[in-house]
Amino acid sequence: IIITDALNMDAIAKHFHHKDVARIAINAGVDILLMPNGFYSDSSAEEFGVYIQEIEEMVEAGEISVTRIDEAVTRILTLKEKLGLFDKDYAISDEKIAKAHAIVGSKEHHEKEFEIATKALTLVKNNGALPIVFKENEKVLIFNTFDSEINSTQCAFDLLKGKGVIVNYKVDSYGKKPLAQAVLLAEKVKEADYIIATVNTYDKSYMDRSSKNGWQATFLDALIEEVHRQGKKIVIVSCYLPYDVARYQKADAIVCCYSDKSIRDYPIVYDGETYTFGVAITAAIVKMFNGRDYSGKLPFTIYKLDENYHYTGEVLYEVAK
Repeated sequence: IIITDALNMDAIAKHFHHKDVARIAINAGVDILLMPNGFYSDSSAEEFGVYIQEIEEMVEAGEISVTRIDEAVTRILTLKEKLGLFDKDYAISDEKIAKAHAIVGSKEHHEKEFEIATKALTLVKNNGALPIVFKENEKVLIFNTFDSEINSTQCAFDLLKGKGVIVNYKVDSYGKKPLAQAVLLAEKVKEADYIIATVNTYDKSYMDRSSKNGWQATFLDALIEEVHRQGKKIVIVSCYLPYDVARYQKADAIVCCYSDKSIRDYPIVYDGETYTFGVAITAAIVKMFNGRDYSGKLPFTIYKLDENYHYTGEVLYEVAK
């Protein structure tokens, strides 16, 4: 069975109409079209209905081969039969719903999620900033990219407290705030002994201060400069695309956690309805105070940037062997 990758990604969607994509792909031999849209509302479900109807109309018009459709369906049904999927009972019952509530979002699953997230953490650079050995009367200042990350930070320090590591900390978020905030930066940094900041880079434009998406780079450049002016050290947590580790080389330590998903509701209630759906940021913070060995490896080579934030051919960090 041939299955596509996401057909609504820009490389395809910006150059072809979705109907043409379906026609070309199916006629080329694809059996299953992957369209990773979420069912968030009735309208999103209706979009799939329209999409399927458009394909039916192209079949009826002879633009898509009926033989090709039959061939794809036969392949899919044959595989389902081979896997015994037709022997399963898919009817929804109160018993099945109760079982799902007991399993999905369970404490056991979230603990496993946290374990996996911790093992994935990658310490890319460390100039004596990690691990943080916290002492009494010291203070940690954390700048989250977004307010939504504050719950993740709170969870991290609660977990540390449970391990006997009591940290005096303050959390702030700098999301899309003007550089004028830099006026307050000196005082905030002055009050802290350790500074941590998260960054979420979604594409190349986020690393360019002149871009409309460059507000993170603008703030972090000012923060790193101020921290170093006061003779302190700063740890950057790369939460999304780790290509940005090349952008923030002036930081004293860089940790990649590979996910920007955060904890929406806190405290967490493990009743099958928890909105916790990401603990990578939490794991990154806990590790800074409670561990030395990082097992995660970079999945690809990171190259140096030039003054225009273009990648050069010079290797900065080699992909893990």
